Amino acid sequence: MQNHIFNNTVSVSFREDGYLNATSIAPHFGKLTKDYLKTQQTQEYIVALAEYLSNRTKILVDKNQLVTVKNGSSKNGGGTWLHPKLAIHFARWLDAKFAVWCDMKIEEILGTNQTPSETTTVTQREGLRQAVHFLVGKRRLNFNDAYKLVHQRFGIKHIEDLPANRLPEAVAYVHTLALDTSLHGEVLDAPPSPPPPAKPQGVYLTDSQFHALAVLTHYMADSCDYLNRLAHALEAIGSSQSGRAHSLAHESAVWLDTCRQAITAQHKHMQPGWNRQQVAQIVATYR
Repeated sequence: MQNHIFNNTVSVSFREDGYLNATSIAPHFGKLTKDYLKTQQTQEYIVALAEYLSNRTKILVDKNQLVTVKNGSSKNGGGTWLHPKLAIHFARWLDAKFAVWCDMKIEEILGTNQTPSETTTVTQREGLRQAVHFLVGKRRLNFNDAYKLVHQRFGIKHIEDLPANRLPEAVAYVHTLALDTSLHGEVLDAPPSPPPPAKPQGVYLTDSQFHALAVLTHYMADSCDYLNRLAHALEAIGSSQSGRAHSLAHESAVWLDTCRQAITAQHKHMQPGWNRQQVAQIVATYR
């Protein structure tokens, strides 16, 4: 808290963020802060100011943030404190000359206190969070790298250390990184990552699945030979099942030949390793 003297007689208390102690100053002009706050014009102004600040900074500002009340005497920082913009409106209600002085004094205070010590809240940083999400999706960064850019740009170790009065600047900076594709190297750690390779069209088998298919053809060949021998044996004893066994062996052999041709043509494209070795051994048995 800091005190400034108006008209060489009146002590006026301000916080370093420009908030004015309305409780201590109003009696000097024969007025009370509560009378100012309950007027319809003041209530409408507070609502409009909260809406304007929310739209300008993309950070939700509640009207209760514009008027804060602290218990205790005004000498110890107690009383009703008004947001700098609302303080000027309040000063006009008190006295025209005081309003001009107050306007200049608040501008002076804010100009010499560009880095307030207060940390920001999650709610205050909602606009920045949305901007970072946009950057991550647009430039294919992970969240840690995206926030690291903000840390480096504003000289902070933790995102909550970013001063509230620099949040709009941070949001604009992140949007610039997301939209300006010419920014990389010194600004971004690396150019945008290339898109992942397109998956091959049609059905795709892993090496393990391809190996399983090759093993199946090996057992299918044995099964066809067995069914052929079984068909002859069933026919010799006059069994009606001999025709079924013969059909299964003959029809399966047609599809087996197609699978063998495909495996023979494609197994060379497998990754080196156990699966490829096993498939090569199976292909060598094809005849």
